[in-house]
Amino acid sequence: MGWVEALRGKVVCMDTTPLIYYMEDRPIYADMLEPVFQAATRGEVAIKTSMITWLEVLVLPVRNGDGELAKKYRNMLFHTEGLTTLSISREIIEQAARLRAFHQNLRTPDAIQVATAIHVGAPFFLTNDVRLSSISELSVLVLDKLRTEPAS
Repeated sequence: MGWVEALRGKVVCMDTTPLIYYMEDRPIYADMLEPVFQAATRGEVAIKTSMITWLEVLVLPVRNGDGELAKKYRNMLFHTEGLTTLSISREIIEQAARLRAFHQNLRTPDAIQVATAIHVGAPFFLTNDVRLSSISELSVLVLDKLRTEPAS
């Protein structure tokens, strides 16, 4: 059974990087992620991310004055079937603080992303940041580690 198959019927929270890879059609990664987004469109997987993703994906378009790319990201994050972008609540912030207290190398944006996943009860967090593998509160899926596994 491939790693995408393991996501079926579940919630997977996504870090910013996989969403950028998919949106910008990055070689290797976009093809890996396509089955996840197709499964989400069919209602087989629920993809969630936090508003931190919106902040992070806007930086380059704003810096470069690329309103079209910003619009594409906005549409992806707020109008893609099966993808929900969640507001950052007080509970998420408190969970992020607990994570940072016990994972000293965890940066604030990453702590908020992981706390969002924990808050919504997602069993999986999809990223390409190997440093997040040390988070034991959920199953961290690192794209580069998944590259050798079949998608479905």
